[in-house]
Amino acid sequence: MRVIVMLLLAGGCAGSGDDGTGSELPTETSGAQVPSDPCAAPPLEAPVVLAVEGVREEVDGYPIWQHVPDDEPAALYWFFHGSNGTYDQIYGLEVAYLLNMLTPQGYAAVATNNTRDESEWDKSSTDPSENAELARLIAIRDHLIATTAVTEETPIVLTGFSDGGSMATWLSAVFVELGWDVRVVSVHNSPASDYPGEIEAPTFWAVSENDKSTVRDGAKRLADIQEKDLGWPSRYLEAPELALDRERFNRVPEISETAGLASGLFDELVRLELIDGEGARIVDDDLSDPENMDSLFRYFTANVDSRLADEAGGQLRIIWATHRFNGYHAEEECRFFQRFIEAR
Repeated sequence: MRVIVMLLLAGGCAGSGDDGTGSELPTETSGAQVPSDPCAAPPLEAPVVLAVEGVREEVDGYPIWQHVPDDEPAALYWFFHGSNGTYDQIYGLEVAYLLNMLTPQGYAAVATNNTRDESEWDKSSTDPSENAELARLIAIRDHLIATTAVTEETPIVLTGFSDGGSMATWLSAVFVELGWDVRVVSVHNSPASDYPGEIEAPTFWAVSENDKSTVRDGAKRLADIQEKDLGWPSRYLEAPELALDRERFNRVPEISETAGLASGLFDELVRLELIDGEGARIVDDDLSDPENMDSLFRYFTANVDSRLADEAGGQLRIIWATHRFNGYHAEEECRFFQRFIEAR
């Protein structure tokens, strides 16, 4: 069994500020900051820009994005995108929000696209000779070891969104079997039916209140099994629906650079009767259905370009706790990683 150095107790549920020791910690919803705490979350109204540029290159003919510090990294953070996505999801506001806490601590990060026409990660075989996707992931690590400060001993953190979360859990057992030092698995809004029966690493389970594609009870059940029956530490946290703050859209840098645009978008949501004047949701449709957002996106697209319209709509869906990578528990996730990554 691997030796795990426990540095910090995992953070409590967002909003409680309890780290399990009775002390108060800042949360992602509070905006409080403690300069000496590398996991302290910046204010929610602050624009989110990924702090590291990263390198785009190809390995075995497929694109990857990677950032590795000059010195040996504290850990290698693998990110797996959701179905029909690409590794560009690592630039998403919520993923960047978390990475901006991790990279100053010396974390390396890597992401790639899946290889299958079926749009989901290939979890069909644990044999690299029969699974080209798995063989390519092994080649990516070999490439990083050969060309960067990543070493054979660098601890690994596996994380993903939706089908990427299922891939991260599946890979945990595969990589452990290969002798790799898997320290943590992090699962964001992933269908619980896809999880393997046993995950051989501490696991952070993040789900959202209104995500109909996530079997929350299944994730909670497996988290309990890990903790009670298998002896693996786990953390299960559910992101609740929130009221929309007038400045929330300022998290999108280009929106924050346009004076009054965030407030204008808020006011339009009120006019469209999707929220009330306090930012609470009024519309009770299935918010994961794009058709129910048409009037909103028409306004967004008329006032900002289509990409920013998509990012602004994504922020709204995160506030409404639907199927998105949600940074609500970013502080707790960062601390959970700290707990199992050795001090440098």
